[in-house]
Amino acid sequence: NQLGPCWLGLGDSRLRSTGYGIHGTPDESSVTRNLSAGCVRMRNKEVLELRARVPVGTPVIIAN
Repeated sequence: NQLGPCWLGLGDSRLRSTGYGIHGTPDESSVTRNLSAGCVRMRNKEVLELRARVPVGTPVIIAN
């Protein structure tokens, strides 16, 4: 799967998904490269840990 083991969608919970999210990747060497249309790619182990630790509805701020 191009999105790795899971997809954590970002957006307003009252609306449909924005199409942006946090996800794993089958090519973990791509994590540090700018290759997507705005999604955040993580190593598969780390995105699974994040999913286990962060409840649905948690506010997300992506900062530089």
